[in-house]
Amino acid sequence: MNMKTTSILILITIQALACNQSSQRQTRQDAPEVPPLQQHNLPANNTDEPKPSQEPSALLQGTWQHKEDSSNYVVFQGNLRKETASGMAGWDEEEFTLSDVCLNESDKNKATKKEDGRYISCVKSDLCWYILSVDEHSLTLSYMARGNNLAYRRVK
Repeated sequence: MNMKTTSILILITIQALACNQSSQRQTRQDAPEVPPLQQHNLPANNTDEPKPSQEPSALLQGTWQHKEDSSNYVVFQGNLRKETASGMAGWDEEEFTLSDVCLNESDKNKATKKEDGRYISCVKSDLCWYILSVDEHSLTLSYMARGNNLAYRRVK
């Protein structure tokens, strides 16, 4: 792979991980390992753990850790989506909307089937995910721009 192709792949990966393109990112190759969960300054989840019979919007709430990249966390608090991972200077934060279709500009005209409250749209950053599955222990999203799946586990 040439340097240009590698650079493009890195940029695409960063965009897929972030919901807020305007935040500052620290992108050093020699960045230290991400500290354990306790040192991530994760927001407190003051709600009881959701029950499987709840709607996706209620089950989505809380803190999730990526199953393959243990430095990647996504948090849903009300209508706020927060994300952090190794190499990021802090948390990306943006309001999101659960809807029947993608609401962001890039994906709203794609031929997707309408499903009640299954799409997570971040309009400001022009990103959208489809909720493939969610329960009290796991969350699987499909990133609509590329169609790749992202699997998370709930953490406290």
